[in-house]
Amino acid sequence: MGLGDRGGVSFVSQGDESVVGAVLHDNQVANGYFRSVGPAPAPVCHDGDGFSAPTGAGGDENVANFGGAEVAYHMIGTQTILAPVPANGRLVVGLDETAADGVEYLFGRGLTAADNPMAMVAGGPGQGKLVSVAANVGTVANSAELAVGFRKAEAFNALLDSYTDFAVLNMQAGTINVETNVNGAGTVTLDTGLTMLDGVTRTLEVRVYIDGRVRFYVDGVLVGPVNFTFDSADVILPINHWLQVTGGSSFEWERAEAGALWHARKDPFIQRA
Repeated sequence: MGLGDRGGVSFVSQGDESVVGAVLHDNQVANGYFRSVGPAPAPVCHDGDGFSAPTGAGGDENVANFGGAEVAYHMIGTQTILAPVPANGRLVVGLDETAADGVEYLFGRGLTAADNPMAMVAGGPGQGKLVSVAANVGTVANSAELAVGFRKAEAFNALLDSYTDFAVLNMQAGTINVETNVNGAGTVTLDTGLTMLDGVTRTLEVRVYIDGRVRFYVDGVLVGPVNFTFDSADVILPINHWLQVTGGSSFEWERAEAGALWHARKDPFIQRA
């Protein structure tokens, strides 16, 4: 059986809790899994009507379609490059890559559980989720925010700290931090002791379990411990938030992935790169 003909339900249990109980496969959840590897551009449009050309004013929202899996992206500052483009064997997602500009990628497009197949509700029903980005940054000192993780469903904001609830790995000027906020109480930052270097790819991955507990991984290794749990009934969305400081920098995806947490397990039919 290959990737194209998986179906049905698996009943599995992992020691790391990546899968427990019944697990729906991808082909039962339309557009519920996103994966981009290397220089894989996608058709784009403005999110307002789903067919007009993308726009680049601060606050504008556009959509990229990766073979059915949609990714919304929210402009931070004015952008003249309006969509990700391939280069260097990767996908350049930093757009203009100039000072004070940025972009937030929302995997699954919609801002509610009803219209985003990659959303989850803490406390269930459903499955846990993961988001993973193998990121390459040209000048890490010029990165104000390179955050990968989850936030509560609310309107887009130009500043990560303005969201009321989030749990992310955030590379800031080369330092990889865990950052969390719950109920607008303020951002809590924990230095993982890990760093990124200019032009060296590192993978930032965050997993959220169906009860709302969150775990953080760098290059596949658990970092922490960090005890953070989203409130029950919170609708949680996978994101990649990017903001630059003076000087700007390149930001590229070597690989990006979002979807059901069962992809994190070792499966004879799914071997993760």
